[in-house]
Amino acid sequence: MNRHRTACLLVLACACSALTAQSPAPAQPSTPAQPSTPVQPSAASAQQPAAVCPWLTLGTVTRLFQQPAAVELEQVADTNSGRCLFHATEGTGVTAPALRLTLSTHPVTGCSGHARPLAGIGNHAEECVLAGDTPATVRIAGQVRDHWFVLDAMGLPEASLHNPPSRWAEEATLPTLLELAAEQVADDLY
Repeated sequence: MNRHRTACLLVLACACSALTAQSPAPAQPSTPAQPSTPVQPSAASAQQPAAVCPWLTLGTVTRLFQQPAAVELEQVADTNSGRCLFHATEGTGVTAPALRLTLSTHPVTGCSGHARPLAGIGNHAEECVLAGDTPATVRIAGQVRDHWFVLDAMGLPEASLHNPPSRWAEEATLPTLLELAAEQVADDLY
């Protein structure tokens, strides 16, 4: 028994000395340590974090606009109600893309008149073009449980509003990019 114990201790001692030989020695400072000075935060690190819309991602809107976008939040205290205003960061003027998402726990004005029902977006959703706006405002209004949402899109590229021509009939029924954005909002509310 003693021989076995001695052999185990010998193996353990060899393993420890091999590990010690392989590990680098701790670095010794060559100069005396200087007193540290407090680092002032840079202007970039002192800025507030970027605004984030709780219901629609900036990536989705950037794809919808087909150019970089930014978001501003209005009255978003929780995830039950508020407004996100997205705008293109490139280009200016009347034709610059913009998107307004309004969410409420109370019924909101949706589409009136000629509205196209949209299947698969919340409990009920419809799409329409608001008359009199230049550029045209496309509205998708819907309801998910006890939440109502309105997505108003102004100045979007045509490719975001219509499916490209296709040789296959099943692709003609694919949702547009704007409908995909509305689906994202509805999915987030479930």
